[in-house]
Amino acid sequence: MKRPSFHAMMLVALMGLFSLGYAVFLGTLGSEANLAIESYGPSKKADGVRPQLQVYAEIVSIDAVNGSMRMRFSFTPAKVLQGRRLKTPLRDMTVRIADDSADYEYPLAADQPVASQLIDVDLNNGSVFDYPLDAFTARLSVDAFEDPPAGQEGVAPNHLAVEVALWDGFAGWTIRTAERAADGTSAVTIAIDLRRSGAVRFFVLSLYAVMAIIAIAALTMASLVFLHVRKMEISIASTLAAMLFALPVMRYGLQGSPPLGVRADVLIYLWAEIGVALGLCLVVATWARGEPKPP
Repeated sequence: MKRPSFHAMMLVALMGLFSLGYAVFLGTLGSEANLAIESYGPSKKADGVRPQLQVYAEIVSIDAVNGSMRMRFSFTPAKVLQGRRLKTPLRDMTVRIADDSADYEYPLAADQPVASQLIDVDLNNGSVFDYPLDAFTARLSVDAFEDPPAGQEGVAPNHLAVEVALWDGFAGWTIRTAERAADGTSAVTIAIDLRRSGAVRFFVLSLYAVMAIIAIAALTMASLVFLHVRKMEISIASTLAAMLFALPVMRYGLQGSPPLGVRADVLIYLWAEIGVALGLCLVVATWARGEPKPP
């Protein structure tokens, strides 16, 4: 019986490693798919405190380049306050929402509909320069208090129990949230960690690897033709020209592609583009100095 060749054994080994790596990748995707609405505040504590205001928060957009995350907040006053069923709060209240750089206050009138609000939350401890491995953190604090009655403006505000429901899903990102101590206040403080999803990181890193392979292939083809190891064919120049224009399409087609200049561009993309261009120049030079055809 004929023994399998070395190349066949290498091919089987490479396909096995590829299958194993992809299986591991699919396992990481499964752990990231557990999206849910997480609730923070009195409902998370075994103290029997009934929340008097429910706040629903969701992420609308993430701007990693400018370090900002836009969130929408919807407010629902509790329907049961002090043993009575009410559709509105007892008195007018004010909701305070804060991040690491700014505080926002929104009055909620007892006899008017409550409108949702859009707020830009700062993203910290990260930089888009590390794309697609960039990660960020954010802090969100939500507090509410009843406005004092008319004529009692000097009275300390009555802080209300607030429950915050946060949807931790956003396309292309993996988001983890956890409640943090509020430093002796009644505010609900939430720490948010954000990073690119496993699928995005895998796809982007794979395409950058393909860019490097294209550059290596282009230089190899051009060098062999330039050294007369392989015959000069005009189709090689066409192939290199197609590679030259394919690389920018790949780069700017990446998920959440930032402006040119991130670390992966400096290490791979720019040099790949230069390498393919150099290979095309070598092929053209070989064609130009070739022996002329006989008359």
